[in-house]
Amino acid sequence: MHAAGPDRIRRAERRRRASRWLGVVVLCLCLITVGAVVWRVTGLVGGVFASIVVLAVYVVIDEFQRKDVPPGADRAPGRPAEMWPAHVDPYPQRPVHGPAYPQHHPAPRVPAPVPPQASPPPAAPPPVPERPPQGPAWPLPGVRLPAPLPPSPPPPRLHRTSKTSALPWRLPAAPAPPAMTADAATVGDLEVRAASLIGPGHRSDPTHAGPRQDAYRLGRDGRSAHLIVAVADGMSDSAHADVAAAVAVSTLVNTLRQRLDEGDGPRTLDAGQVFLEAAQQVYAAAEQRGWSDEDVRTVALAAVLPTRPDPDGRRTLWLARVGDPSGWFRGTDRWKPLFAGKEGGFDRGKLRHFLPHTPQQAETRRIDVGRGGLLALTTDGVGDALAQLPVAARWFHRQWAHPVTAHDLLLHIGYEAQQRNDDRTAVLVWWRPSGGPR
Repeated sequence: MHAAGPDRIRRAERRRRASRWLGVVVLCLCLITVGAVVWRVTGLVGGVFASIVVLAVYVVIDEFQRKDVPPGADRAPGRPAEMWPAHVDPYPQRPVHGPAYPQHHPAPRVPAPVPPQASPPPAAPPPVPERPPQGPAWPLPGVRLPAPLPPSPPPPRLHRTSKTSALPWRLPAAPAPPAMTADAATVGDLEVRAASLIGPGHRSDPTHAGPRQDAYRLGRDGRSAHLIVAVADGMSDSAHADVAAAVAVSTLVNTLRQRLDEGDGPRTLDAGQVFLEAAQQVYAAAEQRGWSDEDVRTVALAAVLPTRPDPDGRRTLWLARVGDPSGWFRGTDRWKPLFAGKEGGFDRGKLRHFLPHTPQQAETRRIDVGRGGLLALTTDGVGDALAQLPVAARWFHRQWAHPVTAHDLLLHIGYEAQQRNDDRTAVLVWWRPSGGPR
């Protein structure tokens, strides 16, 4: 293989010389042709000048081609041997490293077994140096820590002791909304407090603990001229009552906000259209999840309150409901219901109207109130206590005479009373004292 190398080199060199001579001949022919043509057109001087220009162009192109070849390009891998220069051996012998590789393959040698040695014990980690103290010690000189808070009081007991309330709280099988929630806000001259709490009946069952089925939402219109409140109570015999209540209150607040921004007011709002929109959204939520409309039944109440009184000091409240959520006005000595109570007899507590089935049955109340008062919007977990337990009605009347904190309201509706195990929700709205519904 290596012996044929010089012959190839000589052949390549001959080809290279022949191609170079051929290029010179072609150049001469081009010079004569160009010079003759230009001579006949412009004269002898022009022909000579044209030939010189062609020769100069050839020289420049040849020079650039030589410069474009990088050093060592003659040894580029993959270059044919015929193109290698004469002084370069295209097949150099490789240096031999170590003994020659034998032509036969001897059997591999099996190393002798090495007896296991006991591993040395791990070295002890280096000691960690103590960090120097950073900054002054806490508390700083002159700074006094607040005293520890006293433990929160237990929920008020408004009736005989409830065994269900004393049971441990359980988690529902599926992820659920928070078991309790509370809010506080100031809108215009209105003070708003809201709280919702899961009832003992839903939180204490060790095998069938369920989610909180009450919900509320607070909102305002774009000009902050009206406060919007919605309260809903999912029906316990409905498989997904918590979803129905959440969708209903969100839709009610959003729909009322849109109506108010479009120019409607408490005297012109159409409760049927508002609750129809809520019913459609509840039904759509069920259809999207593959549930039936029986799985998402809920009752709901909505209210709109002006955040500022009229020039005469009065304001008009708008309330509407489907089902049995209740509205209450705090009078000087008692609570005044704003809707009719539940029917008595064998049908006591039986609901005939609810979402999404009967939105057209929405009841509407427009109430003119004076310069001050308290409006309470409640689900039956609180409304039934106001209507049926005199001690509870008196206690709440005294306790809510003035705005309370949100966590205090949460403690209040967590009252203990025998056979009062439903979820509890209350939204309270205060304005300056004095006056009452007209």
